[in-house]
Amino acid sequence: MPPPALVVSTVLVGGKSAPAAAGARGVTLDGTGGSLEFRFAALALAAPGRVRYRWRLDGLDDGWTAPRSAGRASYPRLSPGSYRFEVVASDAGGGWTAGPVSVAVRIRAPWYAAWWFRLLGLTVAGLAVAWGLRTRARALDRRRGVLESLAAERTVELAEANDKIVEQNRLLAELSRTDPLTGLANRRVLEEMLPVEMAVLRREVAATPRGVPLSPRGLVVFVLDLDHFKDVNDRHGHDMGDTYLRVVADALRRVLREIDMAIRWGGEELVVIGRALDRLGTVALARRLMEVIAAAELEGRDGAAIRATVSVGFCPYPLAGSGMVGSGSWGRLVQVADRLMYEAKRRGRARACGLVYAPGPRRGIDEREVLERLLADPAAPAPGLEFVELDPENDAVTGARTWHPRT
Repeated sequence: MPPPALVVSTVLVGGKSAPAAAGARGVTLDGTGGSLEFRFAALALAAPGRVRYRWRLDGLDDGWTAPRSAGRASYPRLSPGSYRFEVVASDAGGGWTAGPVSVAVRIRAPWYAAWWFRLLGLTVAGLAVAWGLRTRARALDRRRGVLESLAAERTVELAEANDKIVEQNRLLAELSRTDPLTGLANRRVLEEMLPVEMAVLRREVAATPRGVPLSPRGLVVFVLDLDHFKDVNDRHGHDMGDTYLRVVADALRRVLREIDMAIRWGGEELVVIGRALDRLGTVALARRLMEVIAAAELEGRDGAAIRATVSVGFCPYPLAGSGMVGSGSWGRLVQVADRLMYEAKRRGRARACGLVYAPGPRRGIDEREVLERLLADPAAPAPGLEFVELDPENDAVTGARTWHPRT
């Protein structure tokens, strides 16, 4: 049987019918038009229900659609350009029409996208800008006298406002670096400051000429923990415990030098950074810290005095003269001092356990090796360092153990 006769019966533009078109004739649409729909039909003498269609929109579709029984094809808004709708049909015998029936479609660009409209828009915009600039210039001339008379007053007001902003920023920065309970520096300050201090000391060691002894002074990290502070909270309440922490903080501020710094590490644990300390200065500062905290006193709710002793651990830096650890090891340095503080608690509390520089050269000692040995056992003799224990009741330095490097 011959293929069925195929015809495009209707073209709908935005839901409204347009004249049927075929061959070279076509449909022309504005770019603002709605959807485009083609309706088509094929005359089949046998089994018309088995007629199938395939179509494509040349310029949009990559290929033909799969065979379908529906006699319509819809397309939403199309971009401006030229297209050609093509459709073929087959009957129950499977024979397809020899050639497609086609309808040419041309989508015109909307009027607001035409070149003449764009040129007109640019011209109008240019004239509007020129007119606006001229009008603004005249207004500025009229207001110049008023502005000049107000300039001095506004300058004063702006200066005052700027001073307030600077002061507010300073207060905010101080609050972000200050412990709200004690007024001491907080952990953030230690995390920022200690790596910088370590880097400065490493630079000094590297700049010391060979054959010249290294400075006997360095930075010392003290870790302090109030003994039995939980008993203070349990007996007098947490409010009185917080007040006592403020009393301790005030006592530390009185005893520390301007170059030293006290930091609240957390809970009842404090950290003190002492700068430019030799072995005697380290021992003296550790003793002053214990004495001033032991002397700090606050009257409790029951009239009894609130007092506490403190356990102290301390560790100097630099640890040696070569193989220096990086600034990222500041936390491990604090860890050594913290473990020495727990060694003081283990030995009976109310005392200090720490490390000072031992007599002898330190340049040939590897700092990484020293740090690893201290992390394994901070109370054991380490190269170039001496372990000491301070018992304030005996007013003596005891338990000194020293490892002397070979020269």
